Amino acid sequence: MQGSPRNANRTSAAGVLAPPRRTRLLLFISSLQSGGTEQQMVYLLKHLDRNRFEVHLLTYYPENFFADQLEGCDVTYHYVPRARGRLHSGFNRRIAAFFRRERFDLVHSMLDGPNFYARLFARRYSGSKVITSLRNIRLARWKYPLEWFTRGGTDLVIANSYAVQDVLIHKLGYPENRTRVVYNGVDLSRFSATPYAQRASLREPLGWRREGIHLSYPVRICAHKNHFMLLRALKLLPANVLKQVFIHVMGRVHQPSYAQRFFAAVKGSGLSPHLIYDGEVRDVPQRIAASDACLLVSKYDGFSNGLLESWASARPSITCEVADVPRILKDWRIALSFPIDDDAAFAARIAEFVNMPPEARAQMGAEGRRYVEEVHTIEALVRNTVAVYDEVLSSSSAAAQSNPNR
Repeated sequence: MQGSPRNANRTSAAGVLAPPRRTRLLLFISSLQSGGTEQQMVYLLKHLDRNRFEVHLLTYYPENFFADQLEGCDVTYHYVPRARGRLHSGFNRRIAAFFRRERFDLVHSMLDGPNFYARLFARRYSGSKVITSLRNIRLARWKYPLEWFTRGGTDLVIANSYAVQDVLIHKLGYPENRTRVVYNGVDLSRFSATPYAQRASLREPLGWRREGIHLSYPVRICAHKNHFMLLRALKLLPANVLKQVFIHVMGRVHQPSYAQRFFAAVKGSGLSPHLIYDGEVRDVPQRIAASDACLLVSKYDGFSNGLLESWASARPSITCEVADVPRILKDWRIALSFPIDDDAAFAARIAEFVNMPPEARAQMGAEGRRYVEEVHTIEALVRNTVAVYDEVLSSSSAAAQSNPNR
């Protein structure tokens, strides 16, 4: 019997052409704790076309920072609990049983753990096509063997920047034709283009000083986000610049011991009035709108959501030249940049920004908004991701047609 695509039109018992069966899609991530990758997953969960996709979500940790954003969203949730740590044979049995029980046309995983389990179990036990995602330019050394061992279990790998794609090809050995780049998206309605002149009026409800230059760093607190660089740069600022600068760190404590050392260093430096921890807050859009600019000082990254949220809010940024930042700044004047981990250059850029006319800062912010409207909308994220889905699913259909006895 001739094989046919999984989603071909079917004829009902009454002879009426039935609509195509929806693609049964599993999105797989360790948890929905606050974070940039998790936010991108939430955008997909909310905006994938339900006429085409029956959307399922699998996690193995219980956190869900984004419950309010997903309220009323048509998603089937699955939870397979896993103790925190590296490898657990009991969890392996449970996740294998899950994929035996649940059958999906396509599994799309994000982050190292879900990528590993999707490659190892999804195709073998569920017969699924598998797309995994790499979202950083650096992996821990112990993760490289896992990548090499399991890379045959994925049909395509999505990178969220061209810098990450280079890692996939040149360090992990993926053929270029098995990698695709899909840039992050940002919610342009949630992060709206607040006029630059209004920023000071937005500060009082947040408990911020009305005057001064307020710089936000909205990222989780962990070593590779390089928070100590903020402190080192403040120490290098001339006194007349320092007195104007207030840096607001906001985000989840991801590495408690690192955060404890950082907070202690800030307290001991005497610079606490200029380097403030706002906490893990839900009003990030309001805080960015109240800021003069956002910062990025990561030692390594894939693509910073914080930069996108800054530009979407019509705020410029002061950023290290990580991942695709140099590529973007060739065509868009939306940030002041400096080499990674260069304290003196970072301090010089802060001083340059402080001395810029407000009109010039506002112009950079407006250009940033135009950039994300052109490149980083949620619609673009979903459209480009679905294009990868269709590519993988169409190759499956073509294989079925060419091999009907498969």
